[in-house]
Amino acid sequence: MNNFCLCFVSPDPSRFRRNLFGLVLLVVGMLSSPGRAALDPVDLDVALLALHDAYTSGQTQETIEVTVRRGLSSWRESFTIRIDPGSGSKRPPACRVELDQLAVYWARGQAPDSSIPLAVGRLLAVHERDAELFYAKPVDGMLGVMKLAEALLPVPAPQLAIALGDEAGANAGRTMRWLTPYSPSVTWTDAAKEPRRAPGDIVISGICDPHSSPAPGEPAIGVGKASMTIDEESGRLKRLFLEIDGGAIELELRVRTEKHLDRAEWGIATVGRREVPSLAQLGPRKGDATAAVSFPDIVMQDAKGRVWVTAEAFSTEPPAADRPAPALLALLFVRESFSAPSSGSVLDPAKDSTARAEPPAFENAHARQTIELINTLNQERENARPRQPPIALQVVLVVDQPDDQSRHKIERGMREWGSTAVWCSSPSASIDRFAPDARAAVVVIKRDRTLCGMVPLPLPPRDPPLTDTLADLLRRVVACVKPDTPPALPADASKP
Repeated sequence: MNNFCLCFVSPDPSRFRRNLFGLVLLVVGMLSSPGRAALDPVDLDVALLALHDAYTSGQTQETIEVTVRRGLSSWRESFTIRIDPGSGSKRPPACRVELDQLAVYWARGQAPDSSIPLAVGRLLAVHERDAELFYAKPVDGMLGVMKLAEALLPVPAPQLAIALGDEAGANAGRTMRWLTPYSPSVTWTDAAKEPRRAPGDIVISGICDPHSSPAPGEPAIGVGKASMTIDEESGRLKRLFLEIDGGAIELELRVRTEKHLDRAEWGIATVGRREVPSLAQLGPRKGDATAAVSFPDIVMQDAKGRVWVTAEAFSTEPPAADRPAPALLALLFVRESFSAPSSGSVLDPAKDSTARAEPPAFENAHARQTIELINTLNQERENARPRQPPIALQVVLVVDQPDDQSRHKIERGMREWGSTAVWCSSPSASIDRFAPDARAAVVVIKRDRTLCGMVPLPLPPRDPPLTDTLADLLRRVVACVKPDTPPALPADASKP
C-alpha cells in the first residue's frame, strides 16, 4: 500500500512511470486472467442444430426489423413472415409474407391447375389498396429467398432458408447458403454465451462471403463479418448482422415474435379479382401522390441490387466550407422505352454477326433536357450571393413490364445514364403515383422527404394552353412554390 501511495508523491519521474506501468500491467492481468472471461464457449454444432430444429419443427410467425447502413446513410423497414414447414402430403409447406401494403402467399403443390406438378407451388400477391387485381407465379421447389426475389422482390428473410432449405438441402450445417438475397454463403466459426451482458443469448460468429465477383478492372471484394444471436431456450433467431461487400454495407435484422394467425387465414382469395401478368401492375391508385406532403416509400435498387434510399443523395459527399451539402433532390424517373426483339439473336450479337444494334432501353430526350436545365440551375445557385445549396440529381430507371429480360434492360440503362442510376420494377408504385402514364417525370424533395413538387415529361397539352416553359416549371418546383393544381396533370388524375 505504501508503495502504491509513493508512486504519486515521489519526485522521481522515472519511478512514477515504472510504478504506473506496473499498475497497468496488474490491472490488465486481472482482467485477462482465467475464470474471468466475458464469453463462455458453446458447442457450435449444437447451437446450429437448435436453430434448425426451432424453425423446422413448428410454425414461424415473426416480424423482422431491417436496417441497412451504407456509409453515412441508413434505411429501415420491417415485414412479417409466417412459415409452416409442413408435415407430409396432408399439410404441405406454406408461407405468408406481409410487406407493408403487399400480401404474398405461397404453398407447395396447391396450385388449382392439376397439370402443375406437385413439386411446383403457386405464389399469389395482392395489394391492400387494390381490390380488383392479383398476381400469380409458379415456383418450382421450396420457396427460398432467391426464388422469392426472382418472383417478387428481394426480401432478407433468413427464416425461409432455415425452415424450408434451398436447392442444396436444409441449412443446418456450419455453412448456410442464401440467408438473404445479398449473402450467397455464410460460414459460422464459433459460438459463445455472454452471461453477464445478455443472459439467455447465444452469439454465433462467422464470415459472410462476397456478394458477387468483381467486374473486370475492379478490385476484389473481401469477406465481411457475420454474427447471429439466438435464444438459448427456444433456439430461435433474435438478431442477424452481416457485412456485405466486405463491409461496404451493413445489414442488421432484429426479430420478434408476431401475434399468432391461424394458417387457414394465411391464404389469398382471388375470387372477383383479375390476374395480371406483372407484379408491377399491383399498387396504389394512379396519381395518388400528387397531393402528398411527403415523398412516399418507393423500393429502389442500385446496379448491384442493393436498396437505395433518398438519404444517400444528400450524404454522398461530406459538406465543406466551399461546397455546401445539397438542399434538394431531383428524382428523374425515366420509363423503359425498350421493345424486345422477336429474335433472341439481337439480345446476344456475339451469336449472330448479322445482328443489328440494340435500340436504347431508357432513352428520353425530355429527360436529357431536364438534366441540362438542372445543371443550369445549379450553376446559377453556385454564382448566387450568398451561394445557394445545390440540387442533387438522381436518375431512376423504371422497368415497365418486368420479365426475363429485365436484368439486360437495366444493365443497358446503366450504360445509357451512368452507373450511379438506380432502378425500380413497379411503375404503379413509382412514376404513375406522380404522373400517370408519363414517359418520364422529375420529382423534387427536401432532405426531410418533404415533397416540393413534380413535373411530367413531356408536358401534356392543356386547355387553355400552358404559357410556362419547362424551365419555368422547374424553377417553381425547386423553389418549393406549388401551384393551385399540379402542373399538366390529366384532369381525372387528382379526383378521389
